[in-house]
Amino acid sequence: MKRIIIYLLAVTAIMACTQPEIDVVHNRVSSDVSLSVGFESNNTRIQLDQTGKSVWNVNDTVSVFYNSEENQEWKFQGATGDRVGTILPTNQAAASNINGNIVVVYPYDADTKYYAQDNTVKTTVAQHQQYAEESYGSGGNILVAQGTNDNLSLKNVYGWLKISLTGSAQTVKSITLTGNNGEQLAGNILINAEDATAEFATTNDPIKSIQLNCDKGIALSATPTSFYIGIIPQTFEKGITIEIESRNGAKMIKSTSKEVTIARRHILPMK
Repeated sequence: MKRIIIYLLAVTAIMACTQPEIDVVHNRVSSDVSLSVGFESNNTRIQLDQTGKSVWNVNDTVSVFYNSEENQEWKFQGATGDRVGTILPTNQAAASNINGNIVVVYPYDADTKYYAQDNTVKTTVAQHQQYAEESYGSGGNILVAQGTNDNLSLKNVYGWLKISLTGSAQTVKSITLTGNNGEQLAGNILINAEDATAEFATTNDPIKSIQLNCDKGIALSATPTSFYIGIIPQTFEKGITIEIESRNGAKMIKSTSKEVTIARRHILPMK
């Protein structure tokens, strides 16, 4: 039985920063196949902890394609907050004969597909995302890694809009983002497995909004509270509109007509 071991390197998040890829090779031992997955920059992450470092969540799962187009579910074996760990297949019989082209996609989705002919991954950007304190929620990022040996680099697909809000006696229930030029924001995407660039698949009914849900609500204070929305990189030529709904049903709308660009792996802060 062979295993894939994925190491996530501890990194600190820095806004709008580009760094070389970080790759570390780990020697193979026994019958294991070790895959070292570094980050292309120090703001690549699955989720942020309170210090801005990348961490896993317990029971995180990924889609793994190795030398085929078969989507296999693999599960993280560590604990929430770990920055390095192992993934193993949920179906143990799937773990044999690891070789050739390997593609890893976070998070796992049974409908995610890999097309070897053009080296693309097809998956879905959800219309509804979940709030997490000082981070995006579990599954609030899509990452891909590809390689043919035990040295991979995990890459972000999204960029993020970071909205900072202050207030008193206000509890945020949801934040909805739309582009002022009818831009598509959710739905099926095609990702280049090598460089993590993505574009929306052609559709007659594009989804033109993303909603960040805050469940029972997030109470605001004089200290800014951060809300992250993951976005497929693109330029909003006519700006964006943000609708904030409070728990009591009141709504506040903020719109800008200035061009807004969301870049892959970068965070764009807005007050």
